[in-house]
Amino acid sequence: NERVSRMLRTRAIRGVIVAPLPESRGEVAFDWAPFASAALGHSLVRPVLNRAVNHQYHAIALALREIERLGYGRVGLSVSDWFNARADYNWSAGYLVWQQRLPRRARLPIHTGDSWGEASFAIWVRRHAPEVVIGSGTHPLDWLRNMGLEVPGETGYANLDVQADEAETSGIVQNSTQVGAAAVDLVIEQLVRGERGVPPVHKTVLIEGDWR
Repeated sequence: NERVSRMLRTRAIRGVIVAPLPESRGEVAFDWAPFASAALGHSLVRPVLNRAVNHQYHAIALALREIERLGYGRVGLSVSDWFNARADYNWSAGYLVWQQRLPRRARLPIHTGDSWGEASFAIWVRRHAPEVVIGSGTHPLDWLRNMGLEVPGETGYANLDVQADEAETSGIVQNSTQVGAAAVDLVIEQLVRGERGVPPVHKTVLIEGDWR
């Protein structure tokens, strides 16, 4: 809004980085013209700024390769629509592409949608019997344990967003520090070239994740 824009200009601030928005897909009304800017992640859809983001499509492909290497067969994906949308649906896209090389009997439906939660998760697990679940955060891990399943004894679990201080689960470290550094670089290069406002052609920098 104009008040924030005026405050930043008064303080001679010429670069702006937009943090991930609370909603999965949102927009920000702001006077972008005086500023070099970049967004973190995919949640800002309007305006379309330069952005830095974890390469989620590669990340879930990495997780699936590692899970296969560990000898698991039936691999299920449980993600909320909110988490999937914030990744521009790259989690489900990577999983569905991976499934295409499997026989149909080995393809599990994704647990997602409006009913995503503990009750629907328990039904999905009982119906499809995944040997390992890939999920977002620790909710699916808690739900597995609430069902009386031993993890990782009876069912494996991999987290698509392992935090730096998290020691309990294996999964993908999204390297958020490096994503943030890439966003700073995007702003700096615009400042150096004298570029301001919404770019006519935007750039996306993808940072690879690591398996832990």
